[in-house]
Amino acid sequence: MLTMILECVLFVLVAHCFPRGNAGSGSRQWFTERANLRPLGSYRTNVVVSGTTVAELGYTRTGELAACRLSETKDDYETQWLARRLSSSARETNLEEMLTLIQLCGKLEASHVMSNVSYFRTYPGTLWCGPGDSASSYFELGSNAVIDRCCRDHDLCPIRAAPGEISVPLTWYSKPAGSSTNLFTISHCRCDAAFKRCLHEAGAIEPVAARALVFLYEVVTRQCLGDNGQLVAQQVNFWNLF
Repeated sequence: MLTMILECVLFVLVAHCFPRGNAGSGSRQWFTERANLRPLGSYRTNVVVSGTTVAELGYTRTGELAACRLSETKDDYETQWLARRLSSSARETNLEEMLTLIQLCGKLEASHVMSNVSYFRTYPGTLWCGPGDSASSYFELGSNAVIDRCCRDHDLCPIRAAPGEISVPLTWYSKPAGSSTNLFTISHCRCDAAFKRCLHEAGAIEPVAARALVFLYEVVTRQCLGDNGQLVAQQVNFWNLF
């Protein structure tokens, strides 16, 4: 328990000093290596787009989903550029279908799991749980893969506001106290709900890490984005930790 508390305190301080920017690393491999953008293996590939998420889906001859590569973009221009580069018949979809695809892809085996690697800006044993990510590609996960999958899926939420993009109301003892811009990425409420469900499921395997991340998220992220783009206050429920 003491270890979990110390990790939480350190991680909150790091996340506050180094808030996540618009771009990750593993989720934007297409941008850093655009000259070497390769197709997704020898599978029959479909490209699906929703918001700032582009999904490459590789199917076998029998129609089974066998491989995925999901990428994040900063705006519509990047989304359309990447979609055209990957396929001449990219299809747009809604948030619900994309979240389903993200979860299905997240359950596929990672091709590269890093062992015993710790990065200052991510939670111990992970490459995706933090302000940004430390992965070199979508396929790379930390040694605590069951937790890292949850963070990777959440990082690829199609609808989100990067730090500094929106105004967030401030309160002091439940009274209005002006406003400020968001320090952390704010995601769609459905993405946050899926993230918490994923962590609770992962808690059966990694209870300490899962509880620590649920605690951190409950403390740091007090709002999410509704269907109309409005801020929605999230109820903090620490009983979920036990």
